[in-house]
Amino acid sequence: KAKQLFDSMTGYNPENPGAWMMLALAQYRSNLVREGDENMKQFSKTLLAAGDISDLPKDNQKLLKNALMRYSEYLDTKGMKDSARSTLDIGKDRFMEEPDFKTFYESMH
Repeated sequence: KAKQLFDSMTGYNPENPGAWMMLALAQYRSNLVREGDENMKQFSKTLLAAGDISDLPKDNQKLLKNALMRYSEYLDTKGMKDSARSTLDIGKDRFMEEPDFKTFYESMH
């Protein structure tokens, strides 16, 4: 169900990097690794094209923050602690002042 939701979101708003990351995460959790890898590449392209995270619409920023936290958590459960930390570092400059992100970030570092 999550895969369908985020697939739909990337269809109508392909400039939303958080939606691409959440779609990839849903695919990884469904053992669709190849598809997840492709959507993580799309996430990277979309994030790069967006420039500064602060320039994204507020709803896209919120989804991106949650995507970074959920994907980092997923990586951590797979034993990929360095990758989990690197994922969170993407949003460090923009989200560190938000209590939920700060608490999660500190628990991972």
